[in-house]
Amino acid sequence: VLVGDGARAEQRAGGQRARFRRVGQQLGERELHVLAGLGPAEQLAVVTQAEPENVYALEMLGEAYNQLENYQKAADTYAKIIKINPDDKQNLCQYAISLRMLGQYTEAMRQVQKALRIDPNYGLAYLARGLTFEIAADRCVKQNKDEKLLFDDKLVYEQAYNAYREATKDPFFSTDARRYM
Repeated sequence: VLVGDGARAEQRAGGQRARFRRVGQQLGERELHVLAGLGPAEQLAVVTQAEPENVYALEMLGEAYNQLENYQKAADTYAKIIKINPDDKQNLCQYAISLRMLGQYTEAMRQVQKALRIDPNYGLAYLARGLTFEIAADRCVKQNKDEKLLFDDKLVYEQAYNAYREATKDPFFSTDARRYM
């Protein structure tokens, strides 16, 4: 699972972290005791219920759901973030990655396109595009009885390769992109 541009996230996270701590301080002792018995995703879900527009907490929750392979909840969480901030290229890509894992390739590509309209050089968007092409082609090959590569499958793999090649131009994602090539 790709996390995204850590430097950008760190730049804006300071204020969100402070809001996240305030929510924790607002919870009473009994609520904190209950939270202690919950897993990290459930704790974050409680916090985001208390403060539903805390983007930092929502991002952490989306990543927690992805780590738990609960892609539907991850996608739902990223959709909330995008409603709050529709021009957030990183979360558009994270949303696309979650949708890809759900097999919703067309919608995943729509989210990638939105991210690329915001920043045509954003490596994570190209990685998400490449991964979506690749998993879609893999799925088609597996559905083929003899699992042979057809001409159309090769074209889709070529699209994935081209997306990875574009991602190498972004220094934040070039290492990951080269690994997928």
